[in-house]
Amino acid sequence: MHIPYVSKKIDKDWLAKIAEETEYTSDAPELARCDRHNLFVIDDLQRGRKYHNILSSGGSTLVATAFTEAQFHCWKRMPDPPEIPTQENDDQHGTISIPEEVFTTRGKERVFLGFAYTMSLPKKKREPLPTPPICVSAPLIIALPKKDQLTTTEWVEDNRSRNRYDHWAKIIGELWSVPANHFYSLDKFMENGKVFKRRRVALEMPLRKTYNDGHVERITRSDEAYMYIGIPEFWEPQIDGGYLFQPMTISSRSSLNRKYYCYTKLED
Repeated sequence: MHIPYVSKKIDKDWLAKIAEETEYTSDAPELARCDRHNLFVIDDLQRGRKYHNILSSGGSTLVATAFTEAQFHCWKRMPDPPEIPTQENDDQHGTISIPEEVFTTRGKERVFLGFAYTMSLPKKKREPLPTPPICVSAPLIIALPKKDQLTTTEWVEDNRSRNRYDHWAKIIGELWSVPANHFYSLDKFMENGKVFKRRRVALEMPLRKTYNDGHVERITRSDEAYMYIGIPEFWEPQIDGGYLFQPMTISSRSSLNRKYYCYTKLED
């Protein structure tokens, strides 16, 4: 049986819409395999923070508090400083005003004192400040991956200015269950693939189980989730000596026997 060939015209507007929606979500087919995915957040997407509605508005639900199994280096990118208005002289070469005769009166006589004039010195043209790769209006938390997880650097508070570039720790945050189609909005907000990279990370969730005899057993549950991690090639060249980039505070808890980064409202 012969089936005639039927040509179909491709809707360019439809293709453009799909390309726009998936600009920051290159793994859209993988996300579509499941209805929901786990997402680990450490920044202002957490509960009580200013961007939490971006996460919760899509039908996301809180699962638990967790730690990263791997170590990271956390920085806080401070907001851009306000611009200071300046008045530039349009005449860069400077001008001399026309001299004016100056007189005074001594009794009935009018005495000539000379000429008065003012000179405006040439102003140097101010070079514009370099434009940063990204404009930041509020503090931004950046977790950079550690290349070698086997090496450790002990944190010493007295040497915080010296070893802040070489210290690594786990991160505490919130684990959320997010609908697959909501990742399109989150990826666009986080500029996935350009500023941050959404990757799967292993998590630890310390739990305690109490028996009838009063015995308490510590249990560590493991899980995996997506996490927005800073792209080193984008962020590392920008890190300065503490002007725009400040190292996050590292906390410790004896009951957990670990040190970790924790972004709380105290950081504001």
